[in-house]
Amino acid sequence: MNPILKAAAEIDCFCTERGLPFCIIGGLAVLRWGQPRLTRDVDLTIVAGFGAEQSVIDPLLEQFDMRRREGVRAALPGPSAARHEHRSDRHRARRPTV
Repeated sequence: MNPILKAAAEIDCFCTERGLPFCIIGGLAVLRWGQPRLTRDVDLTIVAGFGAEQSVIDPLLEQFDMRRREGVRAALPGPSAARHEHRSDRHRARRPTV
């Protein structure tokens, strides 16, 4: 079996066993709907109650490797560095060059 499909199946079992509502997103989801797409990982969204994010994240990190750690910051409550940088870049005044 393709390693990415195997990982998706493992994530499906993990979430289903714990009663976590989830949705596979990203390249794998696009591929499922018939659009050719190269992907190296499985992206997903998990529904967690407000304030329960860490109780979902910790078991996931014990079971699976993450390719990009900034996903954890984005999942936790409060401003993440990525969101803060994006917001400040959008509103930053540009000085004219001479």
